[in-house]
Amino acid sequence: MPITGLVDKSPAPQATSLDRNKAFDGVRGYAALVVIVFHCVLGFDYGIRKSITEPVSSISNYYAFAKFFLATFSGHTAVNIFFVVSGCVLILSSQRCLQVGNIRGNVVFLIRRTFRILPLLIICVATIAAAFWALSFVFPQIISPYPEAQVLDNLLLASNKVHGASWTLRVEILAIPAMAIAGFLHKKVGTAGLAFFLLFSILAYENAGLTLGHPDLGTSLIYFSLGALIPTEVGAAVGRLRVGIWVVIAAMLYERSIFMPYDGLTVKFAQAGLCFWFLCQVFYGQSRAVTAFLSRPVSVFLGKISYSVYLWNVLFLNALFAFRPLFPAWTPDHAVLVGSIASIAIGAVTIPVAILSERYIEQPFILLGKRIEGLFLHLTRGRPGVRQAVPES
Repeated sequence: MPITGLVDKSPAPQATSLDRNKAFDGVRGYAALVVIVFHCVLGFDYGIRKSITEPVSSISNYYAFAKFFLATFSGHTAVNIFFVVSGCVLILSSQRCLQVGNIRGNVVFLIRRTFRILPLLIICVATIAAAFWALSFVFPQIISPYPEAQVLDNLLLASNKVHGASWTLRVEILAIPAMAIAGFLHKKVGTAGLAFFLLFSILAYENAGLTLGHPDLGTSLIYFSLGALIPTEVGAAVGRLRVGIWVVIAAMLYERSIFMPYDGLTVKFAQAGLCFWFLCQVFYGQSRAVTAFLSRPVSVFLGKISYSVYLWNVLFLNALFAFRPLFPAWTPDHAVLVGSIASIAIGAVTIPVAILSERYIEQPFILLGKRIEGLFLHLTRGRPGVRQAVPES
């Protein structure tokens, strides 16, 4: 069959911006829950990590089952999806910000992103450090406080010793100037600018020099660059490919576990492409059933609190695994079962905290960022005819 036969020539479904945001909220919400399951299972048996990276033929039946389970609930895949979604959302945000001018728009873009990420992260890291300091007095034989240097390094995103998942937020912060450049290229030369950005991200994958000595940004930039292509004609064309979304999801989840090496360049690039393909289908509403599920109120609710869930679950995970010396000797042999049960408990205590966090920490700081943005735009009023306020999404 010619390749054109794989493409649906009918017009793409006309999903509204709100519909798209709802579906992407659902994706973020469930991805955050997947990360909890993944980390809970790994925490009960460090040895189970080998099931992820080794071929099925070289591991026992139990580890083969664990490999399938951890591929289904893969924190690695969830984080990759987060980055692709960020690339899509950020390129759209950048285009809105640039309507007030190139320099002013990029400053606004920086303000928005900084106040979205850093305040809650700083509060969460400080809370974890304070909680362990307090617990060290109650359980001095089991729990030690985090050294001040580790806490400071984590607050500055120089390490992730206190909050293990914060490395992804470091990448998000480092990606801000990269996405600002991508937005500028897109404004000036359209999709060709984003294609150049994608080429650069591919070259940067194994060349940290291109990302100024930040290898974690170099290995993650391809996901942002692919995400930036979603709201373009390239993303629309990929979203119209006539392949069932469940086939794409299965390939996205399991291809890294089937094809070795797990961290091989080709395998990881293939998964990046599959994440992009999946999200193109979601963005353009090609699978009505999946899009409808991701847009349900409960899915959107989980997406709304997903950032707080992603951060605050680490507090409870760290506290749980601080007591690992007291766990029964049989727990590593049943890590999948015990970890799954623990993930339900961790999720149950995290969600109420996340609800409060989103309302009383995230939203006030986002509002503060908007006020600073407004003040900046007021103080740097441009020439007549130039938009003086950034339109909302």
